[in-house]
Amino acid sequence: MRTLAENHSLLRRKFGDRQAREIVKRLNELQAAVNLEDIAMLPHARLHLLIGVRKDTLSVDLCHPCRLLFLCLNGSTADRRSVTEIEIVELCLDYH
Repeated sequence: MRTLAENHSLLRRKFGDRQAREIVKRLNELQAAVNLEDIAMLPHARLHLLIGVRKDTLSVDLCHPCRLLFLCLNGSTADRRSVTEIEIVELCLDYH
């Protein structure tokens, strides 16, 4: 994932221009956020906790149907302000 995030031409080839721009935008927003509450307030991010086999994984929307999945490295998802570190685990198409 890091390789993709740092190589914009590779992102564009793999996901197309629109999706690549949205991925970079969302990654920049995640990096700039103080905590998860900042992300929850972003328009169209739709931050939500997943269930089932992806229990404890959080998701934010990109351009439909693509989503960015990540785990909290500290704090609690019940208290979004306590989460200040995340690990991106997957960039996926619709997981339903």
